[in-house]
Amino acid sequence: MWSYGIDPDDTSAFERLYGPDGDWARFFARSPAYAGTELLRDPTGDRYLTIDRWADEASHAEFVERHRDEFERLDAAGARLTREETFVGRFEPIV
Repeated sequence: MWSYGIDPDDTSAFERLYGPDGDWARFFARSPAYAGTELLRDPTGDRYLTIDRWADEASHAEFVERHRDEFERLDAAGARLTREETFVGRFEPIV
């Protein structure tokens, strides 16, 4: 889970990149262990949370390492749209 602060002028571009059908989600969807992305927006319009769901942490780490160049390209695109990016943490569902 990540938290982002953005310039309100970048809302559309940010949502296209980080949304559930965005560039990150399409990239991750190449892995059968990826279970989807949720994008949450603060009503003020300048704060977001992303939740990327994976079968397990090892599958995510392996996918990122195998596709490092594309991961870094998408990460750089996101950095241009954010004024702040904070790792919130990794969480597991309670079943």
